[in-house]
Amino acid sequence: MSNLEVIGAGLCRTGTLSLKTAFGILGYNSYHMTELMEHPDREDFKMWMALIRGERPDIDSIMKSYTATTDFPACWHYKELLRLSPKAKVRGIILWPFWGGN
Repeated sequence: MSNLEVIGAGLCRTGTLSLKTAFGILGYNSYHMTELMEHPDREDFKMWMALIRGERPDIDSIMKSYTATTDFPACWHYKELLRLSPKAKVRGIILWPFWGGN
């Protein structure tokens, strides 16, 4: 079971890094796109690509140390993250008509 308390489902370039900073001030450890760039040796990228392909990777192994998410790629998979953390609060869902699903 994931430790996520807040799932930021807003798109990138909508203040997600500021939200990550604010979450940090409030005591949350947030997963943001910067994690992929700062830790290229981890399995994060492979996990997100597996999700895009429709596979069911072990998300908990990556997300277990985080209590919040913001930005891409987590925002695209907020439903899967919510399935793992059903008590988490989802914030910032933006539904664009051209998304074609989800």
